[in-house]
Amino acid sequence: MKVLIVDDDPLVRGSCRRILERDGFSCSVAAGGAEALEYVRRAAFDAALVDLKMPGMSGMEVLRRLREESSNTAVIIVTGHASIDSAIEAVKAGAFDYLPKPLSPEVLTARVRRAVRAVRKELAESLIRKELEREKLTGRPPALGRVARLIQGDATGEADATGADAAQGSLARMEAVEIRNALRLSHGNKTKAAQQLGINRKTLREKMQKYGIVHPKA
Repeated sequence: MKVLIVDDDPLVRGSCRRILERDGFSCSVAAGGAEALEYVRRAAFDAALVDLKMPGMSGMEVLRRLREESSNTAVIIVTGHASIDSAIEAVKAGAFDYLPKPLSPEVLTARVRRAVRAVRKELAESLIRKELEREKLTGRPPALGRVARLIQGDATGEADATGADAAQGSLARMEAVEIRNALRLSHGNKTKAAQQLGINRKTLREKMQKYGIVHPKA
C-alpha cells in the first residue's frame, strides 16, 4: 500500500507519514507539486494526500497533473481552509476524497485505506475485463489462478468484512463460470480443463464439488 504525501509543511508531512506507516502503509513525502510529479514518474502509488494550499503549484493543479500522469492513484485533497466551493472543484477535477485539517489518526488511516481499496478494486476489475476479452478472442478461458489473485489481492487485501465478502462472492461466481467454460471447451476432460485454468486436477475436482458442478456441461 504505497502512499505519496504532498504538503509544504514538514510537520504535517512527518505526522501523516508516522501515522500511516504505523498502520502498515509505505509512504513517500514531497514538499511540493514538482517533487510529487517526479515521484509518480518513477514509481506507482495507490493513493496521494495532497495539501490544497501550497506555494508554487497549488494542490488543485497537483491533483490535475497527478490524474493525467498517474490515473490509477487515488488523490485525497487535505486542507486547513475547507469550503464547499473548493470541495466541489476538487471532486470535479477527479479527487477521490476531500478532508479538512486537522486530521485525526483514525480518520486519516480509514480514508486512505478506503481510497487504496477502491483503486485496487477498480484496477482488478479492469484486468479481469481484459482477461475475459482475451477469452473471446482466443477461445481459451483466462487462467483461473490469475483471476483469483486479481480479486483477492487487489480487491480484498485491505478490505473490511463487507468488502471482503462482496469480493469473495464475485470470485466464486467467476470461478464457477470459468470452470464450466473450461470443461465445455475440453469436452469434459478434467486434466485439460485444469491445465487451461492454471490449476491442478485435484483442485479442479474440489472446486467442482464446492460449486455443485457435477456434469461437464452444467
